[in-house]
Amino acid sequence: RLAAKALFDGQTVPAHLNVPLLKHLLSLPVTFADLEHVDARLYHSCLAVLDGANADALCLTFCYRDRDGDVSSELGPGGNARDVTDENKDEYVARLFKHAMLDAISAPLASFLRGFYEVLPLACLSAAAFDAGDLELAIAGLDDVDVDDWRAHCEFSGGYDADAPAVAAFWAFVADLPPEKKAKLLQFVTGTSRVPAGGFAKLQGRDGVDKAFELRRRPGGDAAFPVAHTCFNRLDLPEYSSSDVLQRIFLALLDGDVLGFSDD
Repeated sequence: RLAAKALFDGQTVPAHLNVPLLKHLLSLPVTFADLEHVDARLYHSCLAVLDGANADALCLTFCYRDRDGDVSSELGPGGNARDVTDENKDEYVARLFKHAMLDAISAPLASFLRGFYEVLPLACLSAAAFDAGDLELAIAGLDDVDVDDWRAHCEFSGGYDADAPAVAAFWAFVADLPPEKKAKLLQFVTGTSRVPAGGFAKLQGRDGVDKAFELRRRPGGDAAFPVAHTCFNRLDLPEYSSSDVLQRIFLALLDGDVLGFSDD
């Protein structure tokens, strides 16, 4: 329900759903290649069975045992007593695939789909003509923080403009940050570490209305700290005397609790 509500409201959640689950949500067929997204070891084991010349030598039966060896499931009637051979190995892999991708997860999958569709019915997803990649992007947003896109969709107030020295120093600092620090700074100023699927042009405030990122001049100079207003994506940025001062203050902020300097 949470993922569906976020999608409905145009918000992102910090969770990546795997390709098969996204396909289940969209009622799209799940293929054998999708098994690699769930269990790469099992996928490659299945390939080895299919490509091998002597399946009998593997001493396999139509039975699936979990990684810990604690739970065993027969892949069809009498599976424990049925040997895998070159003649039936295609059937074995097909049954193993179905078990891993559907039978073993049928109960939690049904619960997830039911909760999701209660908020956002399948007909709505179908009308949007999503594929699995589109849906993942809409739910989780972008991983990378594109500083050029962020800067291009920035507004100013309080006496700042794009050419103000403090503004230029701020963007230079952001551009030099490693990805994890960029994400943490974005969380500080917007309340989320992820970028909407449409980039910063689609940034929203807490009320769900589009609201661009804003830099506002804050009085106080070197004695003042930056303050974020995540409800409307605004950063009150003091006019620091140098890039070194700005860098020192922001690095200290990002090394601690970024929510501690928020007014929201």
